[in-house]
Amino acid sequence: MTELTIVAKLAIDPVCATGLAPLFRKLIEETRKETGCILYDLHRSKADPSVYLFYETWQTRAHWQAHTKTAHIQEFQAASKGMIVGSELLEMSKFK
Repeated sequence: MTELTIVAKLAIDPVCATGLAPLFRKLIEETRKETGCILYDLHRSKADPSVYLFYETWQTRAHWQAHTKTAHIQEFQAASKGMIVGSELLEMSKFK
């Protein structure tokens, strides 16, 4: 099995930071319970508080793909619509 690392950079509307906080917390809590989730952390830029970075490690790409279809991801996407103004996603593997 090849682990998959996901780095997802989000730019949020600064006005929405307070509203997103409980949505992020719920998403993190639910995701960490998923089969195949090794690491699921959210970071916030010190230089620009409207920039967030998810750092995720999954046992396999299939586990991550299943994650993207979960109810809590769908709920987060619906609840945060319009709050996230930009995103970039990188699928990565550990350098050996």
